[in-house]
Amino acid sequence: MSRTPTAEAPLAPSTIKLLLISLALALIPHLTHLPALICLFCLVFGLWRLMATTHGWPLPGKLSRLLLTLLVMAVVIMTYGTIAGPDPGTALLAAMMGLKLLETKRPSDIALVIILGYFLAITIALYSQAIPLVVYMFVFILFLTATLIRLNQRSSQHGADRKSTRLNSSHTDISRMPSSS
Repeated sequence: MSRTPTAEAPLAPSTIKLLLISLALALIPHLTHLPALICLFCLVFGLWRLMATTHGWPLPGKLSRLLLTLLVMAVVIMTYGTIAGPDPGTALLAAMMGLKLLETKRPSDIALVIILGYFLAITIALYSQAIPLVVYMFVFILFLTATLIRLNQRSSQHGADRKSTRLNSSHTDISRMPSSS
């Protein structure tokens, strides 16, 4: 089965920045129970993505991402002795979300990172159900949702532009056809 490639809208720097702010807000409540090295990884991955967006830094290649993934897994296993359970699962989720930032090239990649952000928001309930924390969680879920809305608006605008271009080009082709009179 062959899939035809579809052109997706380019990622807007403003969307990436809003995503990074949303994810930082999602990560803040976890700083008290995540290992410092995992928090550092998340910070470095986020800053790397920001620099790639604003200053044109290259994103890491497949081999580099694979090595970073193995490093994150090793840190989680060395810290917790396993990858199963709420604490190591949350640590892996946070770190892998950061790693996913390093390979975001299409709007669908950003949508996946936003979904991971929603999951990270839910994991806060594993540690505390205090009302102020729930209110805070609601705020950064609004940020994640705003990012998703902005992403979809840009994608739909790009799709409408492409459709308009196709219609205009087909109109041009028809107008160039010889008449039968």
